Amino acid sequence: MVQALCAYFPANFLGTDVYGGRHFCFPSSADLSTLAEATAWDLGWGYRAPRLVNLASQLGALGGDSYLASLARLDDGGARAALCGLCGVGRKV
Repeated sequence: MVQALCAYFPANFLGTDVYGGRHFCFPSSADLSTLAEATAWDLGWGYRAPRLVNLASQLGALGGDSYLASLARLDDGGARAALCGLCGVGRKV
């Protein structure tokens, strides 16, 4: 599922290993904001597809990758609270 998402964005191709495996970096929030829900379904995200698209939209509205980077300046509790405010993000039990 994650591998298919990463490979969907060919500009994120990192290289091929000695066994022929292709490797990609994780998409940026800008990349994710271009993803249609139907495409996320096709990539195997299933019931998570709408959440992924909603999350990408939320991140875009908050400032994308720069917003995520800004969370590093917060203490753990503040960063956790900010992340838990995003669609589909929460504490594990």
